[in-house]
Parts: sequence; C-alpha cells; structure tokens
Amino acid sequence: MADVRPFAALRYGPALAQNLAEVLTPPYDVISPAMQSDLFARHPKNLVRIDLSADEAGDNETENRYTRAGRTLAQWIDEGTLVRDAEPALYVYEQEFSMPDGGRRRRRGFFAAVRIEDFEDEGGIKAHERTFEGPKADRLRLTRATQCNLSPIFSIYDDPEGGIDRTLAEVAARAPDAEATIDSIMHRLWVERGEALTREVAETLADKPLYIADGHHRYETSINYRRELRAQAGTGEQMAASQAPFDSTLMFLANMHGEGMEILPTYRMIPAAAPDFGVEKVLESLAEHFEIELIGGAGDDADGGAETNDRSPRAVAANLIARLAASGEDALSLVMLTPDGRARMLRLRPGADPAVMIPDSDVTIEVQRLDVSILHRFIFDRVWLGSSGTELGHDDIAYVKDAAEVIERIGGDEFQAAFLLNPTRMEQVCEVAGLGMRMPQKSTYFYPKVITGMVIRMMGNIGTADDS
Repeated sequence: MADVRPFAALRYGPALAQNLAEVLTPPYDVISPAMQSDLFARHPKNLVRIDLSADEAGDNETENRYTRAGRTLAQWIDEGTLVRDAEPALYVYEQEFSMPDGGRRRRRGFFAAVRIEDFEDEGGIKAHERTFEGPKADRLRLTRATQCNLSPIFSIYDDPEGGIDRTLAEVAARAPDAEATIDSIMHRLWVERGEALTREVAETLADKPLYIADGHHRYETSINYRRELRAQAGTGEQMAASQAPFDSTLMFLANMHGEGMEILPTYRMIPAAAPDFGVEKVLESLAEHFEIELIGGAGDDADGGAETNDRSPRAVAANLIARLAASGEDALSLVMLTPDGRARMLRLRPGADPAVMIPDSDVTIEVQRLDVSILHRFIFDRVWLGSSGTELGHDDIAYVKDAAEVIERIGGDEFQAAFLLNPTRMEQVCEVAGLGMRMPQKSTYFYPKVITGMVIRMMGNIGTADDS
C-alpha cells in the first residue's frame, strides 16, 4: 500500500554541521511569536527564516514572507549553507528525550519520500484529525515559493514483528552523521544508502497503510500542491501513475509498536473572554451523565502530593494526572478546574450512552466515545453553548500541553475553567483513521515533535529536482 523510497536530502553543509542546535527549528505550528523572535536571534541561518519567515511593513502580493523565504532558500543553496546529498538515501533519525515523569525514552524511525495518496483511496495513507483552511493556505504559499518539503509529516506503521526496527538498530550502531541537543532532546541522524534497509522497508510496508500522527495540514497541502501542478501541466488526474517530484512528500516513519512511541494529551482552558461558562449551571447539567467528585480545593490534601504535602503546581498537577489515569482505566474521566481552586473529577456514569450525548449521525460510535469528543461535542457544544450545531471559535479555547502550567494559570482571572484529560490511545488513533473519520483538533500529541531542518526534500528548480 505504501510507496516509500530513498531521496537525496538537502542538509546543512559542513560550515554548520557542528552547530545544528542553533539552526534547526520546531515545526511551524508550535512556534509562538516569542519563540519565533528567539529563533531569529539565535542564528542568522536558522531555518525559521524560511519555514516561518516574519511579516514586514509594506508586504504585498509580490513581496512578502513567502517570497523572502524562497529567495533565502536559493541564496543558502548557492552559498553552500544548504547542500544536497549526491545520492538518494533513507535517513535514520533518533530522538532521546525525557517524559514528564522524568523517565528517559528513545524513539527511532527514518525519513523517506512517500508517494501521496488521496484519503479516499483504498488502503494507503490515513488521517485522524480535522484540518483548517488557514494553515493549509499558508503552507501552500510557502511550498510554491520554495518548491520543497521543509518540515516532515510524522506517520506511523504497524510492524509488531519489528523487522524494520532491528535494521534501524544496526544502522544506529555506528556513529551518527549529524546530531544536536535542543531543549534537552538529543537528535541524531544517520545517512543510510545500503540496500538492507531499503529492502526491509519495501517488503514490510508494501501491504500496510500509514497513519498520520502529526502534520495533517502539511499532508493535505502536499495533496493540494500536487493537484495544482497537475492542473498547470494540463494532465489533471491522468498523472496518477507518474513519479513527478510533487507526487511524493517528505515523511518521518516510525513503528507504532516501537520504543518511545508516546502520545500525550493536550489540555483545554476556556478564556474569560469566551462565552460565559456558567460553572454551576454546567455542573448541574453534567450530573445527569457524570459522577462528579470534588478532588481538590482550598485546604484539601488532594491538591498536592499525598505524602509530601507539596502544593507546588508541578506536584498538584502530577497528583491530579495520576488520579485521572486511575479513574480512566474503567470509565471515561475528565478533571475540571475552576479559578476558585477547585478540582472536580467528572466520571461518566455506567449507563451513559455517548451516542445519546452526541446525537450526530455523521459521527461513528468510535469517535463519539473518545474523551476529546465528549469534551468538545457534548460538554462544550451541547452543555455550554446549548447546541450540537454550534462550535467554539478558535479563540475560545487555549490548548496547553503542560498540566503544571494549567494549574498555575487557572488561579487568576484569565480563564473561566480548564479541563485535564487522559491521552488518546494508539489503538483509538488507528481505529478512527481506518474508518475515515476525524477526531476533534489537538486530539493527539505525539511527543516529542519531529525537528524541522534535519533533512529537506527538494521538488523544483531551486535545486536539482528530486527523482523520487
């Protein structure tokens, strides 16, 4: 099902090979304005100047951050800042990182060129999250200007026997060709041109689908770019059997059963500026479907560590997350936090039916029973907003990845309420994606993010076109 091939990557040249930590960047969609400024200041050749260039006064249709990104890329190639490898390869990539609980993990996979498939195609490539037009329009303009896949799509495959993992381990036994430590995460890269890995990948993935873990907007942008270039060539969908550069896209592929495959939750906070939450009214409505237990508040030992009485945000968060995980083992559970310092466990009652709570014929039961679906489609849409056909706007929810940050920020006047939830499980991701359904946005946080700039895949005449 998956057509996965080596490619000749564009990479930072010898002048910056020892300073990769200064020039690599997180994916564009996690870069805040403050982080963008920091990355600009970190090094004049940081890839953020291409992947997420800054707006400037006087920008117009012919002079803007996209055109500047294209010129910058061309300049860096001409001067040797970025150098294209002479031969195609698969690029083994490893991240060594710490989890919130302090445990150390390692995730290993590889970069490759993967043939694009429409989601309607049988098998192939599967998605699980909704996308939005704004980010796709942004990425399409950047792709036109650079003719490159700058930031990889992270996809996973089902290989319980671990054949590819064993071959990757053999490659990683030698010294890496590139490495960098960024924010306590070690990134290592091996350039592998041997036939063993290519053969193992082709044989293992030939009859398996790929599931997009992160990068849904980037993948749909690749589909749109392919459609656009086919239309320009006047061939339309007749090029379905072609191998033009734009028929493939850059992916990082990893085994869903491999070491370090971690999915973390993304927590939700409701800003004070959003429609009035009405906590007491909401709790009254939720009582029909949820058992509600006060598990933290002023003077309550549940706030901090049970043994240490540590009331720091980190300790409070760790305790609440542990209790949430225990409750979630046998019932869908959420923790609701309010500015008065109270924490409440919302535990779905045994007789509660997600299909009744989310009466949407377009949503399958597999999606209805997800924690994030109950939170968004029932608590937010039906209970809070009072309508299953109304959704919260983009500015009505703040998405936060650190539970301690939630604890710190909920105590002021910035937010009305916050919700902690358990992570979506790997089998849920594959089940929903396999059915062609989509989860609410920010349903999964595959940790850590794959770095941008370790490898770039060229498609156009800024450099020599990729044959894959």
